[in-house]
Amino acid sequence: MNEALFKHEMLHLGRLYTTVTLADFRDASYIRQLVRIGIGFEVALTTVLSDGVHSGQIKSDLELLTEELKAIKTELDRHGVLSSSVRVHQPAGYFFDWSMGNCDRALPSLAVFLERAARHSFTHHVVHAPTGDLHVSPKQELLEFRRMLCAMALSASIEVEEVPVSSAEQGHNRRPYAGRLFEELLAGQKTDPLIDTHECGGSAFTLRRLEDLESKGFLVRTIHLHKDKHHFLDPEEYGQLRSRFRGSMVNEGFIRKESSFKEFLSTGSIDCVVPHERRVAVLKNYLALDETGAQATG
Repeated sequence: MNEALFKHEMLHLGRLYTTVTLADFRDASYIRQLVRIGIGFEVALTTVLSDGVHSGQIKSDLELLTEELKAIKTELDRHGVLSSSVRVHQPAGYFFDWSMGNCDRALPSLAVFLERAARHSFTHHVVHAPTGDLHVSPKQELLEFRRMLCAMALSASIEVEEVPVSSAEQGHNRRPYAGRLFEELLAGQKTDPLIDTHECGGSAFTLRRLEDLESKGFLVRTIHLHKDKHHFLDPEEYGQLRSRFRGSMVNEGFIRKESSFKEFLSTGSIDCVVPHERRVAVLKNYLALDETGAQATG
């Protein structure tokens, strides 16, 4: 364990992570800086995993996804980072829903990916909460989704992210698994809820949701940090969360204030993205707030 990470753990705080993609590893200096200051990695996989009915496409996607994961493993090894310490976000982020299309194919494709990831020692995964079909029985659907989650948890440690805002954007014919449905989905499961500051509507509402879930017996191990879809939290917002939550936090901010995630998706322009040096400065500021807050409460 490096000195920075050891110091952070002595504050009795969960680890601070940041999302990284395979492209980020091209900047070896950036990765070294993150390792040096004790920042963990949550890998954002960019390969899309099909959730439809075309088995040939699903097989091709799985092969590409496996190659992406192997390339990331090679980079982690080069920097002395254990795969087992790395979190892996579901493939293609908002663009994969294991509950849509033909679930009999979507779930096995995700299950195959989890098994392949485990071969390379990636065992900690984040998946989004599903969205339901308003045309089917909600009771039967809930039972099926619970069965799916149970199957996924057999080969990996799973956290399920509540995504009410993103789910609502999928259309009016979908049933977001948020609030009560999200709780019913996870009750008694070997999976834990993960909450997101953007999806909750800000730091204050995130703390309310945290308190609500904890009062019902759920263990929230991690909070995703960003606002307005992948802009950085302000220091005050981060400090507000840390004053109440001592688990792990994952920075998902990377978009410039002057830009938007939508613009980044449509253009792919590097001008939409915060430079690595600036990202490191923000993360260092978060770590400093951790230390200041711990000293104030200690």
